[in-house]
Amino acid sequence: MSEAELAFVPAEHHERLQKASSVNRVRCSIPMDRWVEHGREVYVSFYGPHETRVVHMYLKEFHALSQIKDMARDMFPPYSWRVFYGSRECGEYEFFSDKEVWNAIQQGIIYDFEYLTVHLDRI
Repeated sequence: MSEAELAFVPAEHHERLQKASSVNRVRCSIPMDRWVEHGREVYVSFYGPHETRVVHMYLKEFHALSQIKDMARDMFPPYSWRVFYGSRECGEYEFFSDKEVWNAIQQGIIYDFEYLTVHLDRI
């Protein structure tokens, strides 16, 4: 299971995550001002038509969809892309809002990281 989970993370980050997972952490919640935009560090797997790329991104809660679309356009030019939650083979549903992207982010089970899988279809 741990090897499959690390597939969602670039190889250069594997060692750091493995070390971090061996340290016991206490999570605490810090009250945030409701007007401050929340962000998350996420490993995003982009499944393009011919290759897969995994990138480390800081997604902002109210800009996540545009950030994903911009990154897809930068990595796979010169096209624009429809972005779906899904795997290499198919997209399960298309993202139309920041909230949909935000809710699709998953937490690693063994290692402490968040990830998102994005299937791309050319417009």
